[in-house]
Amino acid sequence: MLGRASLFPEGVAPMSMFSSRLRSSALAGLTAIAMTSSAFLPVQTANAAGISFGAMSAYTTANTELGGGSVLGLEGDDEAAASLTAALRREFTARGVGGGKEMSAVELKLTMGCEEPPPPGCMAEGGRTLGVSQMVYGSVVKAGDGYTVDLTLLDVDGGAVTETLKTPLSADAFGEGVIDQTAKDLVDQMLGAEPEPEPEPETPTPMPGPVVDEPADDGGSSLVWGRHDAARWKKIGLATSGALTVVSIGAAVATSLMIRRNGPVYNDLIDAANASLDDDTPGNDVNPNTMQDLCDVARTSPPGEMGTVTNKPVAEVCRRGDTLATVATASWIGAGVFAASTIAFTTLLFVHKEKKDGATAKLRAHGAAVGVSPMSHGGAMVGGRWSF
Repeated sequence: MLGRASLFPEGVAPMSMFSSRLRSSALAGLTAIAMTSSAFLPVQTANAAGISFGAMSAYTTANTELGGGSVLGLEGDDEAAASLTAALRREFTARGVGGGKEMSAVELKLTMGCEEPPPPGCMAEGGRTLGVSQMVYGSVVKAGDGYTVDLTLLDVDGGAVTETLKTPLSADAFGEGVIDQTAKDLVDQMLGAEPEPEPEPETPTPMPGPVVDEPADDGGSSLVWGRHDAARWKKIGLATSGALTVVSIGAAVATSLMIRRNGPVYNDLIDAANASLDDDTPGNDVNPNTMQDLCDVARTSPPGEMGTVTNKPVAEVCRRGDTLATVATASWIGAGVFAASTIAFTTLLFVHKEKKDGATAKLRAHGAAVGVSPMSHGGAMVGGRWSF
């Protein structure tokens, strides 16, 4: 029979299967945490990409749609047309029809090649080049002592006239002090008068309620650590969880020591492998000097003998080692759970609220103090302090 030392040189690990069972539990937990954390990355990346694409889409849409309006320079008498154009641009902008590019109606018609009178479709094409959705154009023509104002409000998107206005105005309506009011009247006739703002509702003055005397603060309560008359269920919970923690740690340590290198199961495995080399059955040899896992070799079915194992005694030791490895893993997990439970019950048992005495709290609030001091000629002097 060969010696154990010569059959098992340093570095060969026939018990690697048992120890790997312990390591695999921890590795599996770490792997699960890593996979769970990484599972959120695609979602976060997709959300971030969605925000960027959404912002880009909104930007593109905003730059392709028509918006705002434009008041073209009115045709006609230069001074009257110029002053009314400026006033109309201010008023239309205040009503939401303005703020776009500015040019004269004559320039737009020449640019677009519109006929006279210009058809709405041709003017709408010019409005699209300006990037506006509405456009106002017209003329100021001298008529006797006054003027005739002709205005058109065009829907650029639809290429249709929305409103028209033709009205006579006196020369006084173009004066420096009244031109803004003239423009407001013209815009009100085309868009309708602005509704009067509704008066804000008056907030009623709350009536003072009855005065309720609040109870004096008795100093409240605070959480403190220390022994006290705790509930019975807390004591039972602490004792139970503590006992289970000790039992779990004991079982975990004991089973781990049994399957460690040079432990009882380890030695039994080597003995069984050595015995297989000395018996009369050459087909069941399990060489302990092999670099393979001894348990895998022992459990392998011989050629033509499916359902059997190469070496039953070695396989039995391996089965016992598997069972102990499973028990060790479960015991370590249970020890952690019961230890956490023990900490929780300890906290519940020793942390409690301490009620402060009401009279003592009031004395402290008023800074009450009493002192006694001996005097040189005999006797003592008593003094005190009280804050109001």
